[in-house]
Amino acid sequence: MQDHNSIYRLCLLGKNIKSSLSPLIHDSSAHFLGKRCKYDIVELENENDFNNFLQHFWDHNGYGLNITTPFKEFFNSQKEQSKNHLSSINTLVRANQNWKGFSTDGPGFKRGLQQDGYKLEHFSHFIILGNGGVVPSLLKTIETSCTDPHVFILRRNKDKDKKIQNKSLIKKLSFQSFKKEDLQKITQTCPQNTLMIQATNAPTLGENFSSSFCLSGDKFKGVFIDLLYNHFSNLYFFYKEKGTKALTGLPMLIEQARLSQEIWWGESAPYDYIRESILATQQK
Repeated sequence: MQDHNSIYRLCLLGKNIKSSLSPLIHDSSAHFLGKRCKYDIVELENENDFNNFLQHFWDHNGYGLNITTPFKEFFNSQKEQSKNHLSSINTLVRANQNWKGFSTDGPGFKRGLQQDGYKLEHFSHFIILGNGGVVPSLLKTIETSCTDPHVFILRRNKDKDKKIQNKSLIKKLSFQSFKKEDLQKITQTCPQNTLMIQATNAPTLGENFSSSFCLSGDKFKGVFIDLLYNHFSNLYFFYKEKGTKALTGLPMLIEQARLSQEIWWGESAPYDYIRESILATQQK
């Protein structure tokens, strides 16, 4: 732990992340908590830059980092090779000899859902769209929170199926193609206490869902959550207009930030304070 009067040097590593809310969240939270903090955005070009920066930041007394797309998956692929398990680390803190890693994805998702008035354990079925870096942590949290859950993962490629299946203790876990026919079949049979999780970043890359794909989920009666917080998918707007309960990823983002602060500082700013700070900036 750093001295109370020292400056916490923190940063977010990623690509195309200039619009991130992380500096606002952590700088304002540090002010609220009476801490000195410098939180920077670091845009990197490739994997070599990523590894070099980690060492550079360590050598220059960096204290903590958040890692996002595309380097989160690269960092965790290295961990998986050395430890033979699925990893979803996205937060690092300076330890005695090296960086110590944590995942705020699953815990932040669960706490964010509670902020919206829902308990994860009340859902029996889950439809996850995508199999990217956030999914291992989501599955772990579902596994430890719910009794005998049914989980369907719709994905565009099968590369991770075997690894996810082997490392998850969820017995009723199945994989489907990311096609409207599969979405239609699943949503027609799932009960009302089903949570659909939009976990891809495709909409931010200009690859949003087609209207026919959205319409294929017309029979869905559960709760939909889009993990994006500033570029919602067409599916989010489809369900919102239809009257289906549709949530955004902002509560998860805030709770992930609070978890990072608890890792770095041992305490966090209040949820409502962070939320109001974000809303005040967006209204300017």
